[in-house]
Amino acid sequence: MVEVIEWVNPGEDEIIWRYPNEVIKWGAQLIVHEYEVAVFMRDGKIYDVLGPGRHTLTTQNLPLLYKLVGGSNSPFKATIIFVSMKQFQGRYGGETQTRELAPVKYYGVYWFKVAD
Repeated sequence: MVEVIEWVNPGEDEIIWRYPNEVIKWGAQLIVHEYEVAVFMRDGKIYDVLGPGRHTLTTQNLPLLYKLVGGSNSPFKATIIFVSMKQFQGRYGGETQTRELAPVKYYGVYWFKVAD
């Protein structure tokens, strides 16, 4: 049976998600949805990044990771982090008072997204 790696039903405010299994098999199907990227990490270093699409994990699309594991076709260990590239809304606000004890409230919104 072919392993399928996918971020299913991300929440509206979720920016990143870590795939829970670190043992990955060559030939697994990686599904990266529109507005996402999948980042392959090992030992705290980023080795490969795959964009939107359906990818069969092979030595051709993960060349740096393949060199690290020594060319073995057996399962390898890596962390897969999915990153949403959508635009997100943040909110800020607070309240204070002036020296004359007049209350001052401030609030607003800002937009951000992961660029790199």
